[in-house]
Amino acid sequence: MPKKLVFYGNCQLQALAGLYARFVSCETADSVTFVDAFRPIEEGHLRAIEAADIIAGIAADFPLAMPLEALQHRADIILVPLVAARFLWPFGGSEAHPTEPPPPPGREAQLYPAEIGDVYLNKLIRDGVGPEEALERYNSMDLGKTRNLDRMLDLTMEKQRERDQKTGYGVSEIIEAHFRTEPLFLTPHHPGLRLSKYLALTFFQKVGASYNAILQANRYITKPTFPLDELPIHPSVASYFGMTYVTEDRRYQFQDEGAFTFSEYVRRYMTAARNDELQTGMHLVAVSPGRSIEILPNALERSPHSVRGHLALAEAFRLSGRHDDAVAASERAIALAPLNGDAHAAHAKLLMHVRRFEAVTESVKRAVELGCDAQKIFVSLVDIAKGLGELTVCLDLLTLALSVEPDDATLHLWMGWAQSENGSVKDAEREYRMAVALAPRHAAMRVRLASHLLHHCKAPLEALPHARLAVELDPSNIHFLAVLGNILADVGEFQESEVVLRRALGLSPKDAGLLRELSRSLEKAGRIEDALEAARGALEAAPLVALHHAYLGHFLARHNRFVEAEPLLSEALRLSPTDKAFENDLTDLKAKIARMTSVHLGGR
Repeated sequence: MPKKLVFYGNCQLQALAGLYARFVSCETADSVTFVDAFRPIEEGHLRAIEAADIIAGIAADFPLAMPLEALQHRADIILVPLVAARFLWPFGGSEAHPTEPPPPPGREAQLYPAEIGDVYLNKLIRDGVGPEEALERYNSMDLGKTRNLDRMLDLTMEKQRERDQKTGYGVSEIIEAHFRTEPLFLTPHHPGLRLSKYLALTFFQKVGASYNAILQANRYITKPTFPLDELPIHPSVASYFGMTYVTEDRRYQFQDEGAFTFSEYVRRYMTAARNDELQTGMHLVAVSPGRSIEILPNALERSPHSVRGHLALAEAFRLSGRHDDAVAASERAIALAPLNGDAHAAHAKLLMHVRRFEAVTESVKRAVELGCDAQKIFVSLVDIAKGLGELTVCLDLLTLALSVEPDDATLHLWMGWAQSENGSVKDAEREYRMAVALAPRHAAMRVRLASHLLHHCKAPLEALPHARLAVELDPSNIHFLAVLGNILADVGEFQESEVVLRRALGLSPKDAGLLRELSRSLEKAGRIEDALEAARGALEAAPLVALHHAYLGHFLARHNRFVEAEPLLSEALRLSPTDKAFENDLTDLKAKIARMTSVHLGGR
């Protein structure tokens, strides 16, 4: 039975909720709701908390909008520790830029929020100090002497150990062991890869996630779960703590604009520098690619190292039909960041869209080598190839994908679809069964296997237990109920079929597809008038859908009501004039009516 989870906390819990949805809910159909614990709680979120089976709550050192113990709920509570590293940024993470103008179109948030703000530089801005003088003053500071960094570290670790003890985590040990040799944090409150993965895997274990979900998360959490914006570490802090990865030429990612050294960051911060043209051009790609093409080249002159900017320009070129320019822009992004797996993944998708199929393989392999989620990228590529009508390409991609990830249930599910489309019924069945074996509690996979057994293998009795289990796992899923009702009718369980389908209609009373399935079930049971009423109900619910006119027309024709059927099939063809099946059905019906009329007249 799917569970209802509420993640109650800050941005760290929001990131954890996203990972749970990605790796666990895809198997269990658990629902996931994030509630910001530092803002007044909306009525809808209060209801979600009351209905929750599990609440993941933040264990913080400061007050929440409403303490966990004050919430009305019946849930099990699993606490997750706040993680922080203020000692690395003595002036950072608490105050936004004081003079940054409103965000440009396409952005809701400021580019210099509190998390990447700096209170010392903010004071200099208010005092009217210029960028170069500010940089000189900041660089000349020795924070190891002017700030008690050891005390800041001790206080941070003391608080972290308290939170760890309260929650059963070991974050403090990881920080102590690794903060000098790798970027454990992007900003004071945004953990890096090691901590992001640790928090997720530990929570998954505590909540009882499957071995497969934990295995997949361990493999595919390959980058931090936060935006990759980084707050530069002051050189004197790095020197004091002996941080080996913080070098003079180290670059820190800033939004979509590129990566900058500490000195460049200070100069840009003092003027709230940002490339609004870049943001606007990227925002317009989907809605006005031509306008993006006008804006982005100039914007990229100002931000030449923006990987995402070059990829956005590539997409704008693609949408405008300029495929060679698109590939060239995408290749520039790859050249800027040859170790960026996301850039290679985007390049592979572009190559697929422009039908350069042979080049796709190399790009997707490189993306996976660099840590991209193999399932995610292969599925997106197969979906593009499917839209292009390239079934052979789909099969080739899925064969490659399964050579990389032989135990991925979703990839086997897609291979089942591709084999079915290819007419290989037995191969499709094998793939669907493999998907179910790998993810036995995944309701949607059970339904796909059940549908294949019913429609392609003509084996409703084999399909029935899979459909039953899917409904047991997700009892409110209308599609699952419809499949189960359909199968029950096929095996002669007409009474139960009607009960299941009416249960689905109780959840969605005007669902024309459900009414059509109910009509089929009732017709098989011999209840013709009831079936006719359901078929008319389907048409009434969706009068502009050709399929429902055709269904009612065919129903009437099956029961020798040809004259009533003809206008319905005519309307189906009018609504869908290119549908050859409707055209042929109408032609056959008219011929049948003509023959009957001729016989009738001849008999007179």
